[in-house]
Amino acid sequence: MVVTFASKSAPGTGGLPSLPEFQPRAEQVWLSIPEILSLTREKFKQKFHHTPLMRSKWRGLSRNAAVVLGNLSRSRPPLHPNILKFFVHALQDHPDSLVRQHLAWSLAQLNLAIARQALQEHLQKESDPMVKAEIEALLG
Repeated sequence: MVVTFASKSAPGTGGLPSLPEFQPRAEQVWLSIPEILSLTREKFKQKFHHTPLMRSKWRGLSRNAAVVLGNLSRSRPPLHPNILKFFVHALQDHPDSLVRQHLAWSLAQLNLAIARQALQEHLQKESDPMVKAEIEALLG
């Protein structure tokens, strides 16, 4: 899944072209969900300095990418096996607990025994109480 952050003209402008400083930068137009979830805070700041994405912040963009991943998992089964590996890797390695909570929810949306097992295994390793509570609720 690729997410675009640019449009041809701003809403309400009648299709008038934007000023050059508001044109999308080539390196920012297309980002995959794995690219978003792999961004560090520092890389996010470098990449999106002076853009509207700074309002959502690194945490918000990462959380939203995790939610999109879960929604795609529910609406487009079956997924490629590498997607499960990505989920597990992201859940284990993402530095932000809020994003890990949403990654756990996304992983649960796969509704697969192997995803449930991955959540059970991660529950034993997770140190954040909010992430643990989310996983426990998902495992029900």
